[in-house]
Amino acid sequence: MTTWQDIKPTLKLDPAEQANIEKLAELSALRISNNISQTVLARQIGVSQAVLNSWENLDETPIPESLAWYEQGLRLLLN
Repeated sequence: MTTWQDIKPTLKLDPAEQANIEKLAELSALRISNNISQTVLARQIGVSQAVLNSWENLDETPIPESLAWYEQGLRLLLN
């Protein structure tokens, strides 16, 4: 599986977009390590599983507000 660390050196991103992707990678790893499915998190934050999947696969780079929803929903599920 290709990881963010594998593709990061090949991309030319603006610093804000790079920071968003790094935050998403951190949150996604936390979700996976705690056995929280995309479906469960998607329901928690009010998006479809397909949208969450597109963020995590970098098909669509989430905006900062979406990352905030992701983080808040994940924190609620972890508590």
